[in-house]
Amino acid sequence: MQKTTLNITGMTCKHCVATVENSLNETAGVKKASVSLGKQNAKVKFDENETSVAELIQVIQNAGYSAEE
Repeated sequence: MQKTTLNITGMTCKHCVATVENSLNETAGVKKASVSLGKQNAKVKFDENETSVAELIQVIQNAGYSAEE
């Protein structure tokens, strides 16, 4: 199990947080994703055999936001 914190830009409200959090939690290999509007980041616990940081960033971008590790 691996953990990472991704910095996210573009979130402005609780709906944004829910969109990103749901997208991450629905991703194969993600065990838990917690998104913070105040800190503008996501803490993600995931199985590195099923997904990668690059894929998690892509999921966030597909949801309409920018992200980096």
